[in-house]
Amino acid sequence: MLFTNYIHIFNIVKLMIKLKNIRKEQSIYKQSIKQDRFLYLILTFFICSILVLLFFRISSTQIEKDSSLLFAKLNRVATTVTASPYSVSDGVHEAYEDVIKISTSLESRKLSPSRFLVYKHYLPEPMYTTEDEKTLYMDQFRQYAASIRGRTNTYLHLLLMVVYILLGLISFLVIVFYFFYSSIKSSINDSLVIIQKGINMIDSRLNMELFDSFNVPDDAPEEILALSHAIYRIDKDIELDQKIDTIESYGSISEILEYLASALDELIPMDRIALAFNDSDGRVTAESAFVKYQKVWLEPGYSEFLSNTSLNKMIHTGNGRIMNDLPSYARQNSVSESTKLILKEGIRSSMTIPLQSNQRCVGFLFISSRESNVYNQFHLKVAQRIAKRLKHRFFHEYLSQELIAESANSFVGLMNERDNETSEHISRMSLYSFTIAKNLSRKDFSIRPGFPREILWFAPLHDIGKISIPDNVLLKKGPLTSTEFEVMKQHVNSGLKIIKGMNLRIGSILNQSVLKVAEDIISGHHEKYDGSGYPEGLKGREIPLAGRIAAIADVFDALTSKRSYKRAFSIEEALNIMEVEMKGSFDPYLYECFQDSMDEFLEIYRTHQEDS
Repeated sequence: MLFTNYIHIFNIVKLMIKLKNIRKEQSIYKQSIKQDRFLYLILTFFICSILVLLFFRISSTQIEKDSSLLFAKLNRVATTVTASPYSVSDGVHEAYEDVIKISTSLESRKLSPSRFLVYKHYLPEPMYTTEDEKTLYMDQFRQYAASIRGRTNTYLHLLLMVVYILLGLISFLVIVFYFFYSSIKSSINDSLVIIQKGINMIDSRLNMELFDSFNVPDDAPEEILALSHAIYRIDKDIELDQKIDTIESYGSISEILEYLASALDELIPMDRIALAFNDSDGRVTAESAFVKYQKVWLEPGYSEFLSNTSLNKMIHTGNGRIMNDLPSYARQNSVSESTKLILKEGIRSSMTIPLQSNQRCVGFLFISSRESNVYNQFHLKVAQRIAKRLKHRFFHEYLSQELIAESANSFVGLMNERDNETSEHISRMSLYSFTIAKNLSRKDFSIRPGFPREILWFAPLHDIGKISIPDNVLLKKGPLTSTEFEVMKQHVNSGLKIIKGMNLRIGSILNQSVLKVAEDIISGHHEKYDGSGYPEGLKGREIPLAGRIAAIADVFDALTSKRSYKRAFSIEEALNIMEVEMKGSFDPYLYECFQDSMDEFLEIYRTHQEDS
């Protein structure tokens, strides 16, 4: 019976030796036989060999089946524990129960050689709930695997002893069997190394080392290659989870998307990653995007009705989709304006994943490439996994920004209660600023995609400090005296103080600065490029970009609007004043963007014109 167990171990070793090319062993074996010149020794050798091999074969079938099953269950425990979070998943329990079941079964067979493979102290039941407990359990698993390894090594050495005994009984054939014995000994030693590498592989999986450090021969059996590929996928899943976990340290949606584009570079081909959210009015709005190219046409803030897009179907199914040839699809079907815009950006393939929260679709994650036919189901599963992990974070950031924007509008509403003459001015000035920023982003590719939308959000706050100006100055009919003008100039510092206070309080909650653009608009919209403005007399690029943009929009609207102390200048008169009388007051490059946007300015002027 002991010999049967040794033969079982040897059968496992024989299977692993295939990775080292067992044909070489067979060649040496045949060569050693040919070297014997004595016929009776050859006949005796064959008879003994046939008897030993027959003995091996009869005993090997059952033990090969049992040991393979045991090692497979151990590998399953290792992979499921590694892939699980810091709490015991159903998969871990199931793998553990399988190990206990097969171990108990083998050990209960008193007449079976398989029971000698079972380490009698069973692996403890996985009960971890924290990272430390999981690490402790991983250490216990290593000890259990090491115990099996030690027991297996012992049986392999005993197998060598059995071989020695068998050869001693036929000592007159020692010389004839020399090469045969050397071959077996060499094979067993190589197999011990292979088994050791297998155990190390399990240990490395538990320590989450990169699978790239293992070299699997190209001519390895299909089962081994499949196992290697599966372990590689598990390793990449673990690596992806670790990267997603680090997103907690990132603040804005733009930062999250930029990080994801970098983290997913090896897993998913992409040139663009973007988010859009649904609102209660049935519209979908582009929220933020990160692109690896320069020209962006589908910008944050772009909005259209869901019913006009193909996204409407996905809301009901909740399934992601792959489109690997957008140009061809657009030629054969009626597409939305947003699809036309990304086609202008050169996008050829795209994946769309709905973001589900509280059993409703709140938005979409888009991953796109400028190459055709690049996405498959594996890419879609990875993207869906990311969306599932981050959907609440995305939606939280979106709601936070919308809340801030609505808060800004509420402040503007309060200010309009005091001076309703500025209501349309605020609307026009915000749209003018947004238009300049949008056209700037199309020329200057260093402008982050979300910047124009932030300008639209916060430009209405440019004069929020006027809430602190006395009514006799703020509501005065006619020009201000020099003293009154000095009082009026204080609205910049007052507004800046209000916004900085808001930013400090909101930033402490959201762990990020969310009103920086608002601060720049308020502090810079009365500064002049030549340094003659107020309150600080900043010059050139010392003035924040948002402030330089708002300055142009504010002056243009002030000139073309009627006030109690002046008439409304025509567009031509306003442009002449800005170019001649106020020469040097504006950033030349931004003023060029302003001139290029004149058609849009005229449309805004007509749409939001004040009543005469």
